[in-house]
Amino acid sequence: MSQKTQGIQQLLEAERKAAEIVQSARDYRTTQLRAARDDAKKLIEDKKKEAEGKYNSYANQNSSGSKSAEQQAEKDVEDRVKAMTAALAKGKDPVIKDLLAAVVTVE
Repeated sequence: MSQKTQGIQQLLEAERKAAEIVQSARDYRTTQLRAARDDAKKLIEDKKKEAEGKYNSYANQNSSGSKSAEQQAEKDVEDRVKAMTAALAKGKDPVIKDLLAAVVTVE
C-alpha cells in the first residue's frame, strides 16, 4: 500500500510543480505585457513630443513672417494717413476760399 500512496504523492507533487510552472509562466507573460505596454506608451509620448516640437517650430517660423507682414501693413497705413493729413492741410485753405466764394457770389 505504501507504494500506492507514494505514487499518489509523487503525482500530487508533480501536479503542484506543474501548477507552479504554469503560474510562473502566466506571471511572466503578464509582466512582459505590462512592460511592452509601458514601452509603447513611452514611445507614443516621445513621438508626440517630437511632432509637437516640429509643429511649434514650423508655427513660430511662419507666424514671425505674418507678424512682420502685419507690422509692414500697419506702417503702410500710418504712412498713408500721414500723407492724406498733410495733403488735407495743404489744400484745405484754397478749397475753403473757393467754396466761400461760390456761396457768397450770387448770380
